[in-house]
Amino acid sequence: MKKALLGILVICGINTLAGEKFVDPTKYTILGDSLESGVPVGFCLVKGHAFKNNIGVPNGKVATLNGKYSTMTDSLGEYKLLIPSTDTSIFFFKKQYNEVVVWNYNFRSQHVVTLNFNTNDEMPMTISFKPVIYLYSEDELTTSLQLDYHGDLTFTYPELDSQWDVTVNKNGIIHEGKPYPYLFWEGESKNINFDFEEDGSLNGSVVEKNNVESFLELKLEELGLNQIEKADFITFWAPKMVTSNFVMVQFIIDEDYETQIAELTIDPIPDNSRRVYMYYSNFDVKPDVLTHPQKFQSFNREGFTLLEWGGSVIDLEKEDI
Repeated sequence: MKKALLGILVICGINTLAGEKFVDPTKYTILGDSLESGVPVGFCLVKGHAFKNNIGVPNGKVATLNGKYSTMTDSLGEYKLLIPSTDTSIFFFKKQYNEVVVWNYNFRSQHVVTLNFNTNDEMPMTISFKPVIYLYSEDELTTSLQLDYHGDLTFTYPELDSQWDVTVNKNGIIHEGKPYPYLFWEGESKNINFDFEEDGSLNGSVVEKNNVESFLELKLEELGLNQIEKADFITFWAPKMVTSNFVMVQFIIDEDYETQIAELTIDPIPDNSRRVYMYYSNFDVKPDVLTHPQKFQSFNREGFTLLEWGGSVIDLEKEDI
């Protein structure tokens, strides 16, 4: 299924109660919000332009996140969309453009909101935190690993030159005579974002704070991580995830990991491998997004086996200004 990469996904905080409108010209701009008697009760009229480098973007989709209300920009990049005042979020999407989502805005009944989307090329840098590579083999073997990260590596351990050359046996990983529990790397990239469907829905989950640990236990079990790997993952990520009331979570695995995060060339090729990457974002208020819980098939861990996990926090929410 073709997916829309909602690349910018930045919530620009708007203090609607105080009447202050936050303007972020790199993402979107609220130009006006006024009561108009001609707008039907229970609805809000949203209108404006979609721009790229100050040029109107035609044939782009503007829609609510559930996809029930949508329109297309015209030849000048202009649009008008009548949505229920109960909706709180809309997005702009067009293939080959940076996408923009407006979250948690108070679209009031019988109001007209003038909102311009800006799809400029500049993307925020996102950190790939603690991707670690575990290697397992009952029979001792020597292997080389080349990592092609879709960004800039900031740290590796042991130090990565052109490749890691290691020995793998039943006791773990040996590099230059020293044992390592795993190979470690981190980096920064402009290519890391949630992977949304074209209707704005997400293959993922919104998880309440109190359920984060049990949710991770379940998903990591489905993904085939062993107890040590699960403990490493949860003790690293869970404390960060429970700092808010809700987290939105999506797992990227195997081929999608290869395409979106980093390619890994290994010689010899493992008998079995599983690469797991987690995107998540913290929310104080439950985000208004349709989700489809992900289900995973476990994998065979016999023979020469590779397991990798890492993740990124995607900055979708800012405090009201």
